[in-house]
Amino acid sequence: MTKHKDLKVFIIGIDGATFDLMKPWMAEGKLPTLARLMREGAHGPLLSCLPPHSAPAWTSFMTGKNPGKHGIFHFTEAMPQSYQFRYVNAATRRAPSLWRLLSDHGLRVGVINVPMTFPPEPVNGFLISGLDTPSERTAFTYPASLKQELRRAVPHYHLDARFLGHIRDDASRAAVLREMQDIERSRVEAMLYLMSQQPLDFGMVVFTSTDQVQHHFWKYLADPTSPFHNAILQIYQSVDENVARLLDVLPEETMVILMSDHGFGAMSERLFYLNRWLEQAGLLKRKLGNWEIGKLGLRVAKSVERWLRQHLPERAKRRLLGMFPQAQQRLATMTSLGAIDWSQTKAFASEMGATAASIYINTKGVFPQGIVDPRDYDQLCADITDALLSLRDPDTGETVIKGVLRRDAVYHGPCTPLAPDLLIAWWEDGACAVKPSFRGGDKSQVFDKRSTDDLGWSGNHRRNGILLLRGQGVRPGTTISDASIMDIAPTVLYRLGLPIPEDMDGKVLLDAFEPEGASRPILTTTALSPNGYPAEPGYSAEEAEAMTEKLRGLGYLE
Repeated sequence: MTKHKDLKVFIIGIDGATFDLMKPWMAEGKLPTLARLMREGAHGPLLSCLPPHSAPAWTSFMTGKNPGKHGIFHFTEAMPQSYQFRYVNAATRRAPSLWRLLSDHGLRVGVINVPMTFPPEPVNGFLISGLDTPSERTAFTYPASLKQELRRAVPHYHLDARFLGHIRDDASRAAVLREMQDIERSRVEAMLYLMSQQPLDFGMVVFTSTDQVQHHFWKYLADPTSPFHNAILQIYQSVDENVARLLDVLPEETMVILMSDHGFGAMSERLFYLNRWLEQAGLLKRKLGNWEIGKLGLRVAKSVERWLRQHLPERAKRRLLGMFPQAQQRLATMTSLGAIDWSQTKAFASEMGATAASIYINTKGVFPQGIVDPRDYDQLCADITDALLSLRDPDTGETVIKGVLRRDAVYHGPCTPLAPDLLIAWWEDGACAVKPSFRGGDKSQVFDKRSTDDLGWSGNHRRNGILLLRGQGVRPGTTISDASIMDIAPTVLYRLGLPIPEDMDGKVLLDAFEPEGASRPILTTTALSPNGYPAEPGYSAEEAEAMTEKLRGLGYLE
């Protein structure tokens, strides 16, 4: 097979990959390609950003910056001077990507399926966007003409597993596993085809099935009698085979970087209704009198929405969304926040998914009906933190909240004010999952437990991902310590002899290189002004609708 000798760096992303699973399987000979990479190169844990969520993590990777500089903290963000939330994507990012920097230096790049790359930006090469792509109806390639070329060359290419949101029985679980593997193979076929059509200096592809299978199938790891006990291993082995196909076309001197955006572990069975707790603490006030009507109205609205999705043709749905461009944002907000009396609320949570465990302070001047004086802000944050850390599970007596972080202690940069005020450490072992507080049931109940046959997630993110480097100049057998996801971009720039923007937070991973490879001086360049990289609106109304369906299907939204 022809080697692509021009390729200097190739990054393979394995979303959510964890050494906790990989190393035992490597030792047993079940992941031969990944084991070979580890033997021949350097490796170590890769610390994700906070929170270790796919949206900020992949964006921190591609920019070399913390979320306080690039502005992506989750799949959604609070709209300015509003209690509504909107989806974010690559257009919302406030810092240049690694492939943008490489393109600006004249290098040829090819990028496939990196999350948070929609809409695809112009590059010197090609880009096929990833997780934040609303649907295959959108323009998800650069150049735009590549979409039709891709359809001809790899007709079975799909962006996402279409049946993941419809898992109901063993037959559908088996179908989803097959679909995941088919999709990942098609990504490799797309990369191999496009590499055959044009030379590249830099390439990257991300496999996302590992994240999806761990979210939905983690619970079967502990059940050797289940037909899906080896479901996660099956997907890792499929990725191992796909990595082998890519390595076959890469010369030995190419620096191969294998990485994940975060790690993985078991999801707690404990549920925490955060806004209910804030209400009981006297920090949040629900509207009285009209809540039951509002709840009924929401049920009716969602029933109508489901009927319209199923029965209206696509053209009619697009026209309807065009007539009501804010309807989707209002619906997403209504599910969590529509019952709140802002004039008497000091703090609230968005509760738009299990990984949205964060609190906003209803500060004057920040929110339209803010009531917290900025002079009282620090004390209120401290009081909420102390109260959360003192919570105990009523059944076990264990600590419920493993950590509460102030945004100013986690982030730095001009985008820090966009972040939630307090982050609850949902990514720690044994931590709780957040559920919407005001959708029914006993409104006084703050804690609950997921059913053992719950059809939702059973696995969730951890901070420690994986990092493997192999190639010319990399020191074999080296254990890399203290590596951050923000270190990849500056390390790539250094490997390619390019200057590193001075506002990148990441460092060059010099310990991974042979002495001669680490002896070159680190060049820096003036950072691009944030005003020169303004954020743009993320999605049209139709695209926001598609994102809601997609994220619900993946389990990120309730």
